[in-house]
Amino acid sequence: MAARKKASALAAMGKAAGNGSTTTVRPVRRVAAFQAAGTSGTGVWGGIPQIKEKDVQLTGDLKWTNFSQILVNTAIVGASVRFYLNLISQAQWNAEPADESPEAVDLAERAMDILHDMETPWSRVVKRAAMYRLNGYSIQEWTARRRGPEVGFRDVEPRPVHTIVEWDVDTTGDVRGVVQQSPWDFKMIYLPRAKLVYVVDDSISDSPEGTGLLRHVYPHSKMLRDYEEMERKGFETDLRGIPLMRVPLRILEEMCARNDITEAQKTALINGIKGFIDNHIRGQSTGLMFDSQTYTSQDSSASPSNTPHWDAELLKGEGGLFADLAAAISRKLHDIARLLGTEHMLLGETSAGSYAQARIKMQGFFLNVDGALEDLKSTFERDLLGPLWRLNGWPDELKPDLKYEKVRFKDIEQITAALRDLAQAGAPLGPDDPAADEVRDLLGLSRPNRLAMAIDAGLSPRPSESGIPPDEETPLEGEPAA
Repeated sequence: MAARKKASALAAMGKAAGNGSTTTVRPVRRVAAFQAAGTSGTGVWGGIPQIKEKDVQLTGDLKWTNFSQILVNTAIVGASVRFYLNLISQAQWNAEPADESPEAVDLAERAMDILHDMETPWSRVVKRAAMYRLNGYSIQEWTARRRGPEVGFRDVEPRPVHTIVEWDVDTTGDVRGVVQQSPWDFKMIYLPRAKLVYVVDDSISDSPEGTGLLRHVYPHSKMLRDYEEMERKGFETDLRGIPLMRVPLRILEEMCARNDITEAQKTALINGIKGFIDNHIRGQSTGLMFDSQTYTSQDSSASPSNTPHWDAELLKGEGGLFADLAAAISRKLHDIARLLGTEHMLLGETSAGSYAQARIKMQGFFLNVDGALEDLKSTFERDLLGPLWRLNGWPDELKPDLKYEKVRFKDIEQITAALRDLAQAGAPLGPDDPAADEVRDLLGLSRPNRLAMAIDAGLSPRPSESGIPPDEETPLEGEPAA
C-alpha cells in the first residue's frame, strides 16, 4: 500500500514537471563535491577493457600485429609516421623556473640536466611517447639513480603496447597499474602507475588503450593492399607485350621427311626462335630476320597470301582495368594521408596543387604536432617531474614548467622580407639584435665575433663578450660610465 502511494506521488510529480506527460522521476541524492558520482564508459573485466570493436582483426594481439604490419608495409604510413616523429624529436625543451628566485632557477637547470643525463637520449624518449597518437597510448617506465647528493633518472625505457595484457583500473577510469607479459620468460610483471610515463589519446574513447590514428587507417590500408595485389596479379597475367612467334613446323617436318634438311638443322632453326622468346630484352643489337616467303594456295592458280611462313609480333589488348586500379590506389593513398595529416606529401605527383596549398596543409600538420607536444608536456610534468620532486624532497611550489619549441616551417625569404619591411617602417635592426644572429643560423652562416670586432674598432668589449665583471669594465666609447 505504501509503495503504491509512493508511485502515485512520483507519477504526479512527473506529470507536473513534464507538461502533462507522465514520466519517471528518480529521487534526488546528495553527492559530496569532493567525490565522483559517475563511472567511466569502458568497463574493465579481468584486466581486459570491454571495447565495442566489431572487427575481430582489431582485438587482442591481432590488433597490434595488424598495426605493426601497416607501419612496416604501407609506404605512405611509414613515410608519414617517420616525418611526424622526426619533427617531434627536433623540438627543443627547457624548464621555466617557477619564479625568479635563485633556488627556483637552480632547480629548473638541475631538472633539465637530469632529463638529458639518462641512458636513453631525451629525444628518443619524446619520440617513443609520441607514438600514443598512432597506437592510442604509449607506456614507458622510469628508473631512478643517485647523482651525487640528489636523485635522478637512470633511464626511461619503453614498455611496448603488445606486451601489456591487463589493466588495473578503478571505476572512474583512473589507471592504477598495468600487467606486462615478458617476452623473455612469459612471466606476468605488475607495473605500478607511479613508475610509468603513460600517455593516452582518450578523446574518442575513454578506454585505457585509447583510440589511435592507426585504427582509422586500418580499413583504408587493407583496401589499398588488396588493390595493389590486384594490380600485381594483373601485371603478371597480362598478355600484352608478350612475343608471339610463328614457325612453319609442318613444313619443317615435311622437309625432314624428304631429307631436305636434317633433324639437327630443324632443331637449330626452332631453338633460335625459342632462345629469342626466353631472352628477349630490347637493346641496340636486338632484332630478327625471317624469310619473306608467304603461304600460297593449293589450287591451280597458286596465288600467294599475305601470311608469311615466319613471323613475330607482340600480343595486344585493352588497358582500361589498370587505369581504374591506379585511380582507386591513388584515392586510398590520399585517404590515408588525409587521416595522418600528411596530404601535403602527395602534392606534386600531378599538375594539380600549388605552393600556397602545400603551405596550408603543412601548417595544419604542424598544429597536430604542436598538439601532441602539448600532451607530452603535461605528461612529462606529471610523470617525470612529479616523481623527481618527491624523490628529492624539493618544494612543490618551486617545480618548473616544461616548455617546448613550437614546430614551424621557417621560410628564410619570408623572414628576411618581414625584417626589411620593419626597417622601412622605421624599426631597423641594430647590430646587436638577436634576430640577425637567428637569421644567420637559418642560413647556415657563422655568427660574427663581436669581441674581435670591438677590439678592432678600439673599443672595450661588453661584459657578456669579455667575461670581465661589470664593475671592473671600461665603458664603450661614447657611453656614460656606470
